[in-house]
Amino acid sequence: MIEKKMLNIPLDDLSYSKDLKALFRRLSAGASGYWYFIKSRTLVYTFASATCIAALISVQGAASLPLLLIATLGMYLASLGVYVYNDITDIGEDSINSAQRPLIAGKVTKSQAAKFIVAIWSASLLLQVSLTWAAAGMTLLYILLGVVYSHPATHLKKLFPLKTVVTALGGAMASLVGGLAAGGITPQVLFAATVFFLFFFILGPLGDVGDLEGDRMQGRRTFPVVLGIKNTIRLVLSLPVVISLLALISYHYFNFNLVSPILVGIISTVSFLILRPLTSHWENKKYLKKTRNRIRPMHILLQAAILFSAI
Repeated sequence: MIEKKMLNIPLDDLSYSKDLKALFRRLSAGASGYWYFIKSRTLVYTFASATCIAALISVQGAASLPLLLIATLGMYLASLGVYVYNDITDIGEDSINSAQRPLIAGKVTKSQAAKFIVAIWSASLLLQVSLTWAAAGMTLLYILLGVVYSHPATHLKKLFPLKTVVTALGGAMASLVGGLAAGGITPQVLFAATVFFLFFFILGPLGDVGDLEGDRMQGRRTFPVVLGIKNTIRLVLSLPVVISLLALISYHYFNFNLVSPILVGIISTVSFLILRPLTSHWENKKYLKKTRNRIRPMHILLQAAILFSAI
């Protein structure tokens, strides 16, 4: 065996090298853990896209690229933090419904998750402050709403129908942040926020259908638990129709151009056709997940259709 002194390397340098390697391993483990959060929460992109499109709607498509990037990234970080915070408070339920999530799978510790949340929420608020104080204030309210929704002392997600109403309200606030970051809240921005609010009554209950077993065990009163599966799916199927009717009303009263209600009607019809097979396939969790993944882009397309009303 070759002794360390024969290598002519000071022992202090060897110790320093070991410390660097240990630090690198910790940083790598932390970074990979945070990446798991990003991958496991794809719904966050829906909030960020709503902020981006609402900013464009607010100024009739004339928003600058830096403004769009900052507002969108700010909302993405705020939303990701809200969902990771929910993961921390939801460990009991997720061990039944979502065992693949990072905290349940042991890929990230609660301490790492908490530090991650503080960092990205701080970054989010700083980004929005660089645009307008109004956008930062709305983002802060959005974060606080997420905390109240998940915190054990309030636990709004266990109260029916607040679980879905609060998450839908958060979606509407994401659109309002975009408007406040750019040019203000116009009738078109309000309509975009309303559509997001209603669309979350599609996304939320669909997720609850898949979580039915865990929600019952934890005493949560969700739409599937209270109304039953069939009535929940009927509610979900009615919302594309409601959104189409609202587009026609907005065209009449707010002087939106004709392209917007036509596009909204087409996208709503496609959404209805995507959702309709759930009446007979809701027990198939893979099909349910596939349907949720297919319906999410419809929301972004709806927001884009509303953008045409402002141009």
